[in-house]
Amino acid sequence: MAATARSCWTTRRPSPARRTPGPTPTRCAASRSSTPSRPRSRLPVTPPSPAPTSSPSPPGTPSTSYVSVHINRIDHRSCWQYAMQVTSIINAQLGGPTWTVYLGRRDALTASQSDANAKPPRLATLVAMFGNKGLSPRDMTALSGAHTVGQARCATFRDRIYNDANINATFASLRQQTCPQAAGGASDAALAPIDAQTPEAFDNAYYTNLMGKRGLFHSDQELFNGGSQDVLVKKYSGNAGMFAADFAKAMMRMGAISPLTGAQGEVRLNCRKVN
Repeated sequence: MAATARSCWTTRRPSPARRTPGPTPTRCAASRSSTPSRPRSRLPVTPPSPAPTSSPSPPGTPSTSYVSVHINRIDHRSCWQYAMQVTSIINAQLGGPTWTVYLGRRDALTASQSDANAKPPRLATLVAMFGNKGLSPRDMTALSGAHTVGQARCATFRDRIYNDANINATFASLRQQTCPQAAGGASDAALAPIDAQTPEAFDNAYYTNLMGKRGLFHSDQELFNGGSQDVLVKKYSGNAGMFAADFAKAMMRMGAISPLTGAQGEVRLNCRKVN
């Protein structure tokens, strides 16, 4: 049965005198989202046009950054809020669920590259890390299902396909064809689909891949490796509706983690760096 979700967003209008946000009318639109196994119509997503007074992006700046810069200048949405709203919309276009996006969250002033590049931990550590943020093991396993779409760079999964034992040999050989063992050079940026079965559809094939030891990342395969999440992975693999519902709930819980509001954080003018 199709589920109905609400997508809410806020439009802020700057005051002519001080260019500070004025009244904040909120608009909500109900949308119907089917389970991932059902086809969906694909609707175009068109970002607001840049303001006439805005300067063009510097040479070499990705178009996504250009869009983010001007959207923030137009309606004062933070990069985080814009990314979450767009994620919900695109997710529905790919066949997945939508969810309510909490508004008003600001961007952080810091980021940790070392944390992002840290070696993937074992399952027990993953559970503890998510638990420290108020997310349950079920939330963690559901959120990991976002890897049912997208691509990854060779440098991020090289260790997995050459050194892990709990990997399907045929799958490892396939990925090794475009990701050589020697690090460095152009091969580091070579892309591979995270979900080789349905890389452009939001469905539950990710969990089927894990059951066949075809998880592209070490941390993904940890979810199905004789541990506490094996049973849930099997359930999601056989029940797309359960996965979609749990994913939407987990996204809302994640969106409520330690929000920066008021004078905390900032609204970035360029989503690639702090102001």
